Amino acid sequence: MSSPDVGHPPSPYLRRRLRLICVASLSLAFLVWTAGPAAAHATLLFATPTIGGAVPETPGQLSLTFDEPVTLGSSPVRLTDSSQGPLSLGPVSRTNAGQVVSVPVLQTLPVGLYTVSWQAVSGDGDIVGGTYRFVVGPPIAGVNSGAPVPAVPVGPVAVSAALRWALFLALALGLGGLVGASILWWRKGNNQELPSPMAPVGRAAAVGLLAVVGLMLQLEGDGDFTRAVTDPTLSTLWTSYPGRLLLVEATSFAVAGLLAALNRRPWAAVPLVGVGLAEGLRAHANVAEPGWGAALTSVHLLAAAVWVGALVYVVRAARSWRPWPKSAWGLVRDYARLAIWLFFIVVATGTVTGLLLVPLPALFSTSYGRTLVVKIVLVGGVVTLAWLARRHLMRARQSIGQSVPIGRSVRVERAGLVAVLGVTAVLVSLPPPRVLGSLPIAPPPIGLAVPIGARSGQIGVSALASTGQLVVQLNAPQLQVTEGGDSNTYALTASVPGADGSIRALPSTACGTGCFALPVNWHDGINPVTLNVASTGWAGGLITLTVTWPQRVGDALLTRTVAAMRKVPSFTLYEKVTSDTTAGLGTVTGFPLTGQGFLATEPYGNGRGTFSAASGQGDGLILSVGFPSEGTQVQLTLDAQGRIARETLTAPNHLVIRTFVYPE
Repeated sequence: MSSPDVGHPPSPYLRRRLRLICVASLSLAFLVWTAGPAAAHATLLFATPTIGGAVPETPGQLSLTFDEPVTLGSSPVRLTDSSQGPLSLGPVSRTNAGQVVSVPVLQTLPVGLYTVSWQAVSGDGDIVGGTYRFVVGPPIAGVNSGAPVPAVPVGPVAVSAALRWALFLALALGLGGLVGASILWWRKGNNQELPSPMAPVGRAAAVGLLAVVGLMLQLEGDGDFTRAVTDPTLSTLWTSYPGRLLLVEATSFAVAGLLAALNRRPWAAVPLVGVGLAEGLRAHANVAEPGWGAALTSVHLLAAAVWVGALVYVVRAARSWRPWPKSAWGLVRDYARLAIWLFFIVVATGTVTGLLLVPLPALFSTSYGRTLVVKIVLVGGVVTLAWLARRHLMRARQSIGQSVPIGRSVRVERAGLVAVLGVTAVLVSLPPPRVLGSLPIAPPPIGLAVPIGARSGQIGVSALASTGQLVVQLNAPQLQVTEGGDSNTYALTASVPGADGSIRALPSTACGTGCFALPVNWHDGINPVTLNVASTGWAGGLITLTVTWPQRVGDALLTRTVAAMRKVPSFTLYEKVTSDTTAGLGTVTGFPLTGQGFLATEPYGNGRGTFSAASGQGDGLILSVGFPSEGTQVQLTLDAQGRIARETLTAPNHLVIRTFVYPE
């Protein structure tokens, strides 16, 4: 018993139903797409007190700055001493659009080592946390590492990955099964003799709903399922963006299951597409490229789901059509045509997404990169199996000419595709290697801070060097004052000489208007850093900052210098002032002063500075004093009597060079 291998065009009713499904899917896509912004795993950029640093006395508060807004759980910040005893903290607050988390310290901390444990909900719904240490009192050797401790997912990654895998598999079996059923409907035509297996939409929706409920419990309990069950509040689901996306997915699976129960399976494609769109909005790629990243991920996931689910359904249907080999061959051929397009879509969107998320150096050096390599290898293996399976089927058809042999290669291909979904679930549960485009505020110094000032044309250069980094703040004149502060735009490139005499460019990360953070490995001695600064409408250009390394704390030297200057009865001060170095350094002006009178006009006249550092010795002592909040730096060269011999003062709008001449 066999039927002609012909396909019949769908009826007008079917065409109308397909058009309605497309319109409904597009409407749902628009609603989900406009739900709001997304983000990936939050990264702790820096903290106060400094991670691994030391403070002389009890800090007034703990402050943690993240690269994205975070949602706080029930216990976001915890402070413990060396005996792991908890210490009293006040209520937690968020500022800077939710990127900065602050909590007051309510008790005096004795000298010792302290651990801060933090936990937050990222924009993608995953709960991340970490710990870092700081010292109250003198620094302890080995504590000040100079680098933040990276955030890690809270709870086993395997749990999150398993829940995501169940969600993806449910989406594949449901949506892919519906696509496979459409292929069967098209191939079957009006031949009622051919059986029509039902797409497993109801069972897939139930599995997907259970997976989403598991993710909800994980989110609500801050990674602790027991807490979510024993002390539910549901607040995180309603108030956080990832919680609302999970509610959308739960509703979508529930609606799909209801439509299946009402025997309206084709309409279930609409809410299942909504699940794919919601997953795209929470994806890592949507952070790297908002909008386009979500679109890439949604298309990638939906194409992969159809590829897997349609294959499972078509294999099942082909087996039921064995008595009608010609129609079975036509069904497999129709799926093969679709699978080719799905393969190209999955590979294209996956490649672009991978380039967005993983820099090539991080491909083998990070867990995310290595997992991505595993996925690429798996996809390549599945494609090879698919090619072998199609080749095997064609040979079997030529030699047998009858039934469709569903061989081992097809079964392995199907298992390989399910494994690809599993690796994808692991990828979305791991934090991708982050290449930060900008920081919300300037990073704090690591260890001793050395203030440096300069002026390039009409642009003031205020810099702060510390272990492994140089933070540069540019200031150009303000023609108008705006509500947001500085209305100028700035650009900076930097370079340092290499060990072989070549010039090596330094990467820079923006940290606010006119602020740039540069990674620099200082070597002992003099370190020249060449900057090319620019601001729209203002003269800039090349300037070289000279950083002597290492240096020592200059507070005591500053106190002695101010005391020595107060005793000076008279001296002659010669100075040059300029606001534009392209026009020269100004005209020399000389006038008599007393030490006391001079200090009355200086920002360091009270013997204190925000940052101070000293280098050199004897009559070659150099004292650097900085006031970053005012954009002012002073470099003092001292004579053998501890008095100021030369001074270079840089402020946002001028550069002052002074020479001190004392009577013999």
